[in-house]
Amino acid sequence: LPLSQIKISSGSPFRGLKPFQPQHHQIFFGRDKAVAEIIEKLERNTKQDHPLCLIKGASGIGKTSTVLAGVIPNLMQKHSSAKWTPITFGKELYEGDIFNNFSRKIMETMDVPELYQIFLTPEKFACELRDTPSQTVKQFIGAIDKYEQPHYSIIFLDQLEEVFINDAPT
Repeated sequence: LPLSQIKISSGSPFRGLKPFQPQHHQIFFGRDKAVAEIIEKLERNTKQDHPLCLIKGASGIGKTSTVLAGVIPNLMQKHSSAKWTPITFGKELYEGDIFNNFSRKIMETMDVPELYQIFLTPEKFACELRDTPSQTVKQFIGAIDKYEQPHYSIIFLDQLEEVFINDAPT
């Protein structure tokens, strides 16, 4: 990005312990190789019909910032003709019923009417995810594929370790 196109804001670009967000992508740097590798893996896995990429590493090394301020903005820029819906889950996903929290946020965030035609309510979506996950995910992807314009969704499950260290209901 040419220096003339970078919007300079006042204040420090250092966020301390807070992760960089998508709106910070212009001042987020130093992870270009990791961002490119994650994007390449996501694209390769998507072509093989399993669009998933697990990012692991020690606490505090910048995994969240890499995804939020690196991967997501770069994917959105690379495929700019499509509608994008990035959905990020943090600790709130793991507080209470994971399936209900997940399905509620997905259906409230995504502007895909077909989701309501198939699942009717977030609660029904949660029940189906719990009872028949493979079939439900296929229905979910099918609903997005029927959308009138190219539509990409990024569902980022941050702090997934919370599932394993807490007594969250499954």
